[in-house]
Amino acid sequence: MSEILINLIVFFLKTIVIVAAIILIIASTKKKSSNQLIITHLNKKWLEVNKYFTKMTKQKISHKKSQKKKNKCFYVLFKGDMNASSVVKLRNEISAIINNATKNDKVCINIESPGGTIIDYGLANAQLQRLKQAKISLDVVVDRVAASGGYLMACVADKIIAAPYSFIGSIGVAFELFNAHELLKHHHIQTETITSKKYKRTLTPFSKTTPEAKAKVREDLSKYQQQFESSILKYRPKLNINEVATGEYWCAENAIKLGLVDELGTSDEYLFNTMKEYDVYQVEYKVKASMKQKFFNRMKSYVQF
Repeated sequence: MSEILINLIVFFLKTIVIVAAIILIIASTKKKSSNQLIITHLNKKWLEVNKYFTKMTKQKISHKKSQKKKNKCFYVLFKGDMNASSVVKLRNEISAIINNATKNDKVCINIESPGGTIIDYGLANAQLQRLKQAKISLDVVVDRVAASGGYLMACVADKIIAAPYSFIGSIGVAFELFNAHELLKHHHIQTETITSKKYKRTLTPFSKTTPEAKAKVREDLSKYQQQFESSILKYRPKLNINEVATGEYWCAENAIKLGLVDELGTSDEYLFNTMKEYDVYQVEYKVKASMKQKFFNRMKSYVQF
């Protein structure tokens, strides 16, 4: 009987949370105008960022003549998901570093990512290329996983350091789609897709899968695969691309033999060794969450449906 009572209490608590969330959304919607124009003076924004950056990384030099000024290493954490949502903060972190780093400074990105969408990780790759274009030395450390899009980012680095059992590789692209055509057909539900051009739609969740549509998707995937491989060979020309671009992944102990990784080690080892020669500064750009976002984040933490 007590178990039933506990379940009822939990149910009512979850219901209260959901209702409160709905009320919060409605209230925030009413307060805000549907038409909003927000203008940010970017020159002023980055001037303020640069002033703060310089202030926080200013060297405190001892009066002793023997004391030498160290170069800086800027340390950035990138934790990726399927949509590489962290690229929003990454682009701001890199912009701040480029505007303040000298030619003798370097950057280290700690990447943890299982990969994700092509367009998002392509953008993340391009953000790291900005460092190379600015002639700033770049290291990447991997403690757990840098697969697919994660490795597309890592390959830009001058040096890749990975923990022995971390996952590396998976140089390949894939396309997955849930198809409900047969289910709809069984229930006598018909869908129509009208396009202006032949390949505007190929495979969709509701249309019948045809050999021609599959062939077109394979053709498109092949193009993306070639671009993926070209991006890697640009920075790692000595790789045997036919050996590593199979869609497989390897633990770093094996990846180093294939040339995918340069050194074995953890981020902790990297940082301690780097501190001997550099002043290391962790750089993190934080976006202030709204009350609504904070509420939902808290709800996700405590309530499981």
